[in-house]
Amino acid sequence: MEIKLKINAEKKNVEPKLLFDKNKVTIDDEKYSGSISFEKKNSIVCGYMDITCTALPFDDGYHFKGEDTIFIDIPFNKKVTGVLSRDLYNPNWTEPYFEKDFDKLPFNIQNILIESDGEYTNILPLFCDDFTAKITASENENEIRISISPMYSGTIKISGYFMIMSESDNPYASIEKTYDFAIERNLIDSDIRKNKSYPDTFNYLGWCSWNAFYHDVTDEKLTQKLEEFKSKGISIGWILIDDGWS
Repeated sequence: MEIKLKINAEKKNVEPKLLFDKNKVTIDDEKYSGSISFEKKNSIVCGYMDITCTALPFDDGYHFKGEDTIFIDIPFNKKVTGVLSRDLYNPNWTEPYFEKDFDKLPFNIQNILIESDGEYTNILPLFCDDFTAKITASENENEIRISISPMYSGTIKISGYFMIMSESDNPYASIEKTYDFAIERNLIDSDIRKNKSYPDTFNYLGWCSWNAFYHDVTDEKLTQKLEEFKSKGISIGWILIDDGWS
């Protein structure tokens, strides 16, 4: 798989010399060594990186510098007709984002589904003890960028799986195959929905206090609201008291 690689990108976009051999890319550079490999299983591709800073202490490039330190740009040569991404717009929330141009993608994508020529490609960035990964826009056309950030300052070695990509003529199957593979390889901790039991509580209508009271939640207000539901003949099976972690 042809890729472009930039290291310590927020400083000066170092572009190491890359040696391509089938599904493995070897880094041949005086400051960085290692490889990026792509394992293919049927219609699924899994990306793994093992990169070490080899410069001497106090030299530029001795360690990976801060957030968004490694960019892996993957060309996408098919004609894109639609993109659905899940953007992490703050530390606690994601939202769907619809687009057709890669250069207009949001900055912190946690999952992306691409429609092209009747096929659907789903890409899931991964994280581990060494780093976090996300998808973002590249400055080049028709490229998907995986942006890697070390977990800790002063990191000199980054090693682990950084993405899973799957293809299908069915968008739901493409997403499901991605997460099935991640569970099979123990690359994510949580199980997928189809393997979970549905709590009986959620078979009933529920109510959350947030949009009614925000941070100003009191016993009196909750009681008044439940009395209001009762007077209107609305049966509530459960309530969620949400004060925004205040």
